[in-house]
Formats: sequence, C-alpha cells, structure tokens
Amino acid sequence: MATAPSKIFYLSAALFIISVVSSSAFAIHSTLFGPKTIKIKWYCFHLSHHRFRVKEPGSGVVTITKNTPEKRIWKGLIRINGKIIPLREFLRSNDLALEREVMLRSRNRIFVCLLGARGASIRIVVAKKETTPPKSKMHSKTCATSSNKMWMKELILVRRLK
Repeated sequence: MATAPSKIFYLSAALFIISVVSSSAFAIHSTLFGPKTIKIKWYCFHLSHHRFRVKEPGSGVVTITKNTPEKRIWKGLIRINGKIIPLREFLRSNDLALEREVMLRSRNRIFVCLLGARGASIRIVVAKKETTPPKSKMHSKTCATSSNKMWMKELILVRRLK
C-alpha cells in the first residue's frame, strides 16, 4: 500500500500533467488574466475581487479548472463584467475544466465566491478568443459552377454519342 507522501506525489504529478496538456490544448488563446489559483481557507468560504486590463476589448474565454478534485467545493459562482457563471453543476460533475465565452472590456472585474472544504482550490484563466477569418463564399461558388459546367458538358457529350 502506498504511503501518504507517495500518494501526494502521484496526485500532484497527475495534476501537473493535466495542467500541461490542457494549457497546450488551449494554446490558440493568448492569456490576459491568470492562471490565478483561488483557494478556500478558513471558515470553508472564499470571497475575492480581481481586476485586469485589456488593450483590445472583444470576446474572450474563461477557463475554470479544479485543482483539488478530491476536496469538494459545494457551491460557487464567478462574475465577470456583470456576467454570472454559476459553478454548481460543474463542481458536482466529474469534469476537471469548464470553459465559458465572455465579453471583455478595456477594464475588467472578476468576482469569485466559493463555499466548500478547506484547502479546495480552482484555477481561473481568462484568454482572448482568437477569431479566424471567414472563408470566402465566392471561391466555393466559382468552384461549384465550374464543376457544374464540366458535368453539363460531359452530359451533353454522352447524349450526343447515343
């Protein structure tokens, strides 16, 4: 049977690997705030307020990750620029990460409220959502019409041969 220090080592190694993999999966986003670890301390309650600035306002993605899934957080919410993100369903599920799209201003405020076991924590990262330019529909129409023309020419040739 594994001892307590080895269990802690394996758990922290697993969490480190998950954090490395998840950060590379979301590498298309440029980080604007965080990663900020929010930890429940005394009285099983956490309340905090954070601010950050953005040069270019627009759409962003907030990623919330459970750092300590073995310690329960019962309830919680995060408020970003007036948009409330309830965490109750996420905290009850087996998911380790939650992503939500938010609108970012030049000055942004995050309010965090958590209720749970002492020592439980989450990590919050806010990143700018990268948008890819839409594909040109004109190109697809010209390809479709040119392929239709080719098909029509072949049909006419086949009918002439009959």
